[in-house]
Amino acid sequence: MHLKIFELKIQKLAESLAAQREDTRDLVERKQTLSADAIEKAKVVYDEQDYGEEEEENFRADEEPEVEEEYTEIYNPLKLPMGWDGKQIPYWLYKLHGLDVEYPCEICDNFIYMGRKAFDRHYQEWRHAHGIRCLKIPNTMYFQEITRIQDAYVFHEKEDTEGNVFHKKTFEGMISIVPATPQFVDEILAIQEKCYAPEIWESKQEFLRIVDCASSFVAIDNHPNDLTSFNQNNAIVVGYILAHPWPTSSEPPILHKFAAPQEQVQECHFIHDVSISPDYRGMKIADMLLQAVFESALVGVGAAAVVTLVSVNGTVGYWQKRGFVVKQTVSKGVLQSYPNGAQFMFFDNSS
Repeated sequence: MHLKIFELKIQKLAESLAAQREDTRDLVERKQTLSADAIEKAKVVYDEQDYGEEEEENFRADEEPEVEEEYTEIYNPLKLPMGWDGKQIPYWLYKLHGLDVEYPCEICDNFIYMGRKAFDRHYQEWRHAHGIRCLKIPNTMYFQEITRIQDAYVFHEKEDTEGNVFHKKTFEGMISIVPATPQFVDEILAIQEKCYAPEIWESKQEFLRIVDCASSFVAIDNHPNDLTSFNQNNAIVVGYILAHPWPTSSEPPILHKFAAPQEQVQECHFIHDVSISPDYRGMKIADMLLQAVFESALVGVGAAAVVTLVSVNGTVGYWQKRGFVVKQTVSKGVLQSYPNGAQFMFFDNSS
């Protein structure tokens, strides 16, 4: 208990010093661009500023009267920012940090941020927060990278009552769930490579055999680059669920040994795999794909209302929240073909 309190205190202290740490990091980077002589001169100036009142008076008493110099404008045709020493930063450092790139933000009253670092930081600063509040929109993480007022309103309309963007009910027209066909297999393989270790990748031929069973679906982003226009050529597959009829609900098929079911009454639909592209997680796409399988399972004989799967990688809790139950009476020999910790689960879709 004491350890947790200690960790919490350290975390709060780190948060309160975040700005100072960032400023210190910037100062060190700027100092690295200076020569040893320049650093020594700057140190002398800094030490002079640390004198107390009495020492400063004694020090100045021995000095000759200073003659005020006439102010001259610093020659800066490239408009380089000033460093911590009051001088222009080197041009190479200016280019390295992309300070020549302008990032305008309409929400911030068309304020222009110079460089990506300043642009990324401004989402947590007062100007952007004030602009968002003026639009009567909560300043949540989902509005990162949103700089146009119209885009902010479009995203806000797609929030549900819990503040989640891209809820299922608001996905219509953006994310489409369509039956998987052989033309999507290459994109399905690409998602598999992003989500799984190479040793458990499945072959294209095996995916083609499952897709032929007509119980699989893919999620397609119709607007990957633009929220307001649809271009069919730009649509991309962002997730998939592979399922097929299976003759028994008492045990799953052996992994990597899929055999298409024969023309007979099937007891259930078996979910072989479900995966979402990492860039689209947290948007409830998996629930949309799962619902498509549930609806597909109800078509035909009533016995197919049972949906089964094998939970791997510690996902039992995820499936239990969606109504699946662990089935204890299952052959251990079959589960041994799956990764360690695999659990056979079922869901009664008839109610």
